[in-house]
Amino acid sequence: MTSPETVWADLLERSFERRHSAGTVLLRQGEPGTHVLAVVTGVAKVIRRERNGDLSLLAFRGPGELLGEVAVLDDGVRSANVESISPCVVGALGKADFLAFVDDHGLFPTLVRYALTRLRESDEARGGGDIDVRLAAALVYLIAFAAATQDADTPA
Repeated sequence: MTSPETVWADLLERSFERRHSAGTVLLRQGEPGTHVLAVVTGVAKVIRRERNGDLSLLAFRGPGELLGEVAVLDDGVRSANVESISPCVVGALGKADFLAFVDDHGLFPTLVRYALTRLRESDEARGGGDIDVRLAAALVYLIAFAAATQDADTPA
């Protein structure tokens, strides 16, 4: 059985590295799913513009996560914007190459579960609840992420 680390390394090997500064829009809501991004370093936020014009913060994504895979898998359009909130390095992989990668590694069932989990996260983020509770949860996530990143950068 292939380890997740080996699969991730293969994905990055097949992709084209792109570097982005903070504040860069990585994926745009409404655009077709032409490629997938694999986050190598940095943090991005996922924001959806609702029909009434309001913006909803759906999630934060960091190293080891995919961006834009749902629109590639379902031949649809992007359901949200993704914007870097720190300098980011991502691996970009075109749709055909990503689908070949998924097929080569038998990842379709895993990606379906991954996408459904994200859908549930987005629904929970948009579905309400107290804004203070959602903001606190987002801050806790960012603090944990920053601590993990700092630990990884500290020499042993």
